[in-house]
Amino acid sequence: MDHTLFERYSPAICRLGTAGANSPELVIENTGRDILRYIPFEHLNADAKLVIVGITPGPNQLRLAYGEVQRLMAVGIPTAKLLHDVKKLGAFGGSAMRPNLLRYLRHFKFDKILRIPDVESLWEENAGLFHGTSVIPHAAFTTTPEGGESMFAGSFAYLMASPLFRGCFMDCFVSTLREINPDALYIGLGDCPEDALQWCVDNGYLHARQFLGSFCHPSTSGGSAPSVYIRDKTLSDLKPTDPVRHRVAKLDRAYARMADATALLLGGAAPMSEPPCAVPIPDSIQATLAPPPPAKPARKTVAVLCDEFTKKVIKQIEQSGYVLVRESKYLAEFCAAGQTVYLLKARTRINNICLMVHPNIIRGHLVVLLTEIAVSTGHRHHSSMSKFPSKLHNGKQPITYGWLVSIGGLADVSAVVEGLLKIKPATS
Repeated sequence: MDHTLFERYSPAICRLGTAGANSPELVIENTGRDILRYIPFEHLNADAKLVIVGITPGPNQLRLAYGEVQRLMAVGIPTAKLLHDVKKLGAFGGSAMRPNLLRYLRHFKFDKILRIPDVESLWEENAGLFHGTSVIPHAAFTTTPEGGESMFAGSFAYLMASPLFRGCFMDCFVSTLREINPDALYIGLGDCPEDALQWCVDNGYLHARQFLGSFCHPSTSGGSAPSVYIRDKTLSDLKPTDPVRHRVAKLDRAYARMADATALLLGGAAPMSEPPCAVPIPDSIQATLAPPPPAKPARKTVAVLCDEFTKKVIKQIEQSGYVLVRESKYLAEFCAAGQTVYLLKARTRINNICLMVHPNIIRGHLVVLLTEIAVSTGHRHHSSMSKFPSKLHNGKQPITYGWLVSIGGLADVSAVVEGLLKIKPATS
């Protein structure tokens, strides 16, 4: 995927302006399930000291960027300056994102960390210290059952299982990390960016000391979540019907990590106003800011939470004769009769169930055995499949790989995993 697509798409943006946000002319690729729309955010602030990472630009950012490109092209602004100005305007700069983002930055004293008068200057005279980007830097959408489009808001596991989204992540996000100040500090906005940045640490693209943790997503449509995250509200302040009640523990854990990280950067100073937590906070994780260890850290594989649908899938596989050997945040490992299968905890809008099967099995045998079940045409990669072989892919280190089997619904799970037992066990 090209890093600079402006020359290709700028004529359409100049002609359509904000209306281009819905135009097929500005679609980079549409797989039928996943869609990638071009957004002119190629500008990279290589000297940034703070990098904030969202999940993907949304419809509002598309319209904002397209309208600004049309305006600047009409007055003959050179391309390099145009891309700089458009990125500055679109980097979490709208009224739906910036107010809460400023609350977070002020709460954790980023003005002192960055040695600036006020964090709002990151969008003005101190914009050179700030780089805003996304895990999927171009605008990612998924198709809805009704045939429409919805901004991608899924998991990192889904992203990595999608060839289109993974390609954009690797080519347009991961590949840029080496160009940015190696001392820059990174913050994710929500679960998917947090998991993506941790993946970058685990795979050697970032130092652990650079990744501070995550903010609650700053959208003003997030209800009480931003106030709970920043400790302006606790569990007792929420109404019984407030859906944020179920997220308080996760928000508290994210806050604890950020508080530890920023306090360390401030030389031990505590952040402002810390009312009692609504739930117990885990032990300090200041080790995340220590110099990176010589070896890749081990992944956590215990005590993770599943949603109800994933629990049903796991139970179905166990009832089919498999033993749950290991479970992590992203996958579950099952073994039976010498056969290992991994369940990817990726959720699609139609609840497709994604299994990874050993790559040494002949694909043709899978296709014949698993009638009407989709089998990937090429190998798919995932870094946590310890029982599968590894090879170099897009990164610097070998990564485990296998065949991706996509099951349309829970009713077909048993037939698929029992069918796999009819195939001779694969060996590495």
